[in-house]
Amino acid sequence: MQKIGTKLSLIGAVCLVFFVGLMFVSGLVSERQSYHDEVISEIKSSHVSSQILATPFLVAGHGDETHYIFPAKSDIKATSDVRDDEYKRGIYRAISYGTKVVVQQSFNAHATAHTLHIDTPAEPAQTVSSDTQTQNEQSQNQQTQNEQAQSTPSEQVATQNPQTTQATPTTPAKSTPKPLRLIIALSDLRGVMPTDVTVNGKSYPATFGTDNALPHLEVALPMTLDDFMKDDFMGSRELNVQFELDVAGIGSFGVLPLGEMNTVALNSNWQNPKFHGQALPTHKSLTDNGFGATWQAHVLGVQNQKLIMELSRGIMGDFDQYTHHALMTDFIHTNDTYTKTDRSIKYALLIIMVSFGTFFLFEVIKARAIHPIQYLLVASALLVFYLLLLSLAEHIAFLYAYIIASLACVGLIGWYACYMLGSFGRGVGFGAVLGTLYACFYAILSASGMNLLMGSVFSFVCIAVVMVATRHVDWYGMTGQDDDNESDESDNTPPTQPPVTTTNQINPTNQETAHD
Repeated sequence: MQKIGTKLSLIGAVCLVFFVGLMFVSGLVSERQSYHDEVISEIKSSHVSSQILATPFLVAGHGDETHYIFPAKSDIKATSDVRDDEYKRGIYRAISYGTKVVVQQSFNAHATAHTLHIDTPAEPAQTVSSDTQTQNEQSQNQQTQNEQAQSTPSEQVATQNPQTTQATPTTPAKSTPKPLRLIIALSDLRGVMPTDVTVNGKSYPATFGTDNALPHLEVALPMTLDDFMKDDFMGSRELNVQFELDVAGIGSFGVLPLGEMNTVALNSNWQNPKFHGQALPTHKSLTDNGFGATWQAHVLGVQNQKLIMELSRGIMGDFDQYTHHALMTDFIHTNDTYTKTDRSIKYALLIIMVSFGTFFLFEVIKARAIHPIQYLLVASALLVFYLLLLSLAEHIAFLYAYIIASLACVGLIGWYACYMLGSFGRGVGFGAVLGTLYACFYAILSASGMNLLMGSVFSFVCIAVVMVATRHVDWYGMTGQDDDNESDESDNTPPTQPPVTTTNQINPTNQETAHD
């Protein structure tokens, strides 16, 4: 009983050492993943980052008198050509893309009249409409005329001069029209070149804007806010905008919807997209040649209007920090080395328990002694599997890395088990069991959304197999057989050969001789 307890304690100590080593391997996985993220961030800072395109909108005026006019309808179609061989840094690759964006919009003066007042709740005196400004000017002029009629001629001369002096700086501001500008905001202007924009059939050049906190392209339109509100721009009741834009980026692409009705369609040759953000696609299709996704974001556009106005004024942070407000698509690798390696580590304890449990059953049932050093060597081989998996998966596909690492460890441990268990057949059988474990674990890792269920079922099956295999084992007999036999012999000795009877049968002569 003491020998079995000592052996179990030693096996437990080896398992503890294995667990400590497993923690170091898990820390190495996290460290490599952090280094990978840092390298990708450096590539983005040196070339171009992820891109977020806000649906273009109109701006009139400057400073506190800025008016925002959002589109009544926006139709954005994007086609992305994604590749992972353009930007490299050592063994790491950044996923880059070139996207051709086709934008069609319509601005309706009546539909956006309410939007003009959203920008002015805190400062109503500075953002009144043109009609209100005209009324205020007329009332001021009437009041001045009344005061001049009541004053003397000398006083009128004295009062006219100050009025002329005060009107001199304000007259140009009142007479100068406030032009409309079309704002095309992107999170990183390094990935875009200016283009021509068609507005109601006429082409206008876009330039890089500098008077706005948002990084953007802008188009100066030959019309004022009053012209737009009166619907007399080229005889059209709407402002129709069309343009094509080439956008380059790394990692992800998104659209920030603004206005009332927004439709966004994205097609790409990349097979592994990840959708997130303010809304998921209403329709999507995945094929061997790529994917297609469509968003219908009507309510979201109205919710984002306040956000874009605060960003343009510099009240809030950077544009690219608000990916959760956009319709985002990440271009990712299914060969996620670090995530899958970390998941495989979670099943390491189950592998060590099955392996050590098998060896212990051989010791108990087959009476084959296995030294704790042999347990430790097997545990070391099982631990090295994860180092091989991590290092290989950084260079080749995770599947091939897993196959190579598992075959290497299974072959080594199976060969060693032939000598440890004293039989070639036993060593091959143990290697087959270990290989089956690795195959099952890879199937669990590859099952999207079914990992927990398959892992639970597999654990239950393993426990059931052990219980069935040991159902006839007499554990008390195995652990205390020698002690029980010794106690039975000592209990049965007195009745068969009592000490008194043995003493009486001794020769008296011998007794005297012994006495002497």
